Amino acid sequence: QFELVYQPLFDCRTLEVTSAEALIRWRHPVRGLVMPGDFIPIAEKANLINQIGEWVIAEATQKIAAFDREGIPIRISVNVSPNQLQQVEFVSFVKAALNKANASPRLLELEITESVAMQNIDLVSERLVRVSEIGVSVAIDDFGVGYSNLASLIRLPFSRLKLDRSLLQNLMQRADARTLVQTIVNMANSLGFHSVAEGVETKDQL
Repeated sequence: QFELVYQPLFDCRTLEVTSAEALIRWRHPVRGLVMPGDFIPIAEKANLINQIGEWVIAEATQKIAAFDREGIPIRISVNVSPNQLQQVEFVSFVKAALNKANASPRLLELEITESVAMQNIDLVSERLVRVSEIGVSVAIDDFGVGYSNLASLIRLPFSRLKLDRSLLQNLMQRADARTLVQTIVNMANSLGFHSVAEGVETKDQL
C-alpha cells in the first residue's frame, strides 16, 4: 500500500526540473492517503523502518532507470534514517538495488539530516564515503535547524546543501533573514556544493 510521489527541484536560473525528491505515502484502503508524519514514527518504534527504507531505495532506483530509458536522466533523492546507516549491509544494499534496476549511481542521491550526521559521525562518515565511492551523491537536509556543525560539511562527502524551509519564512519581511540565507548560499558555493532552498512558494522568494 506504499507509494512514492516525486517533488521536483528546479534550477532557479532556467526554471527547468533538474531532479526530484522521493516522498513516501501510504494509500490505506480505509483511511485513504496517510502522510509519513503519521506512520514513520510508529514504524521506527516497531523496528520496521529499515524494511521501509529498503523499499523506498528499491522503488526509487527502478524509477531512475525508467526515466533514463525514456531519455530523462533525472537525479532522485531519498531520505535515509539513522537506523539504515547503522546497518552493516547498508552500502551493499544500495549497490544491489542499483544493479537490479540497472540504474546509474550518479542519478541517486541520499539525504541525511544534520542531526543524523552528528549522532555517530565516524560511522556516518564511513558509510557515506563508501556510498560516494560508487558514484552516489549525498545531501545534507534541513540545514540551519539542527546542530549546524560546520565542521561536518568538510568531514562528510556532501555535494548538496538543503536550506530548511523555516529559513525562508521571513525572507521578505526581514533583512536579516535574507542576509542569513545569502550567507549560507555563499558558503555552500565556496565549498563547491549545490544549494537547494525548500519551500519556495512565491515569485518574491525566488
